[in-house]
Amino acid sequence: MGMQTNLFPKKGVVARNKNKNKPHRSKYEIVNMILQVVLLRNQSPSSSYMCRMLHIEYGVGITYKMTLYYLAVLVESGFLLMKKTKSSPYLYYEITENGRRYLQIYSEIQGSLLPYFEDQDNLLLEEVDTEANAWL
Repeated sequence: MGMQTNLFPKKGVVARNKNKNKPHRSKYEIVNMILQVVLLRNQSPSSSYMCRMLHIEYGVGITYKMTLYYLAVLVESGFLLMKKTKSSPYLYYEITENGRRYLQIYSEIQGSLLPYFEDQDNLLLEEVDTEANAWL
């Protein structure tokens, strides 16, 4: 197996939500959103739809500084490729096979947990407590 690296070596960089009613997004949710934005932009048949940093920043709703951080992590870990064309001075990003695999695995995990979180308000604490005690 290859060497495992920590995707997020720095601490303190988290998504800030201005809406207090919504929970903060995890780093893995932000990575998922970035990869989805890049994938959608790259699937367009037109070359004018290359995914630039600004598209990612606005598409995910994170700050410029956070975008720089996450893009550096994703390029270094092999989820994204950073490219430049001869005709344009802008850098653009393409998703790699590792990035596609991350999206697949993330959606499978999210799909398997979704039924448990959909009825979160209807879940009775006593039922959970009873089930937990049965294992003791």
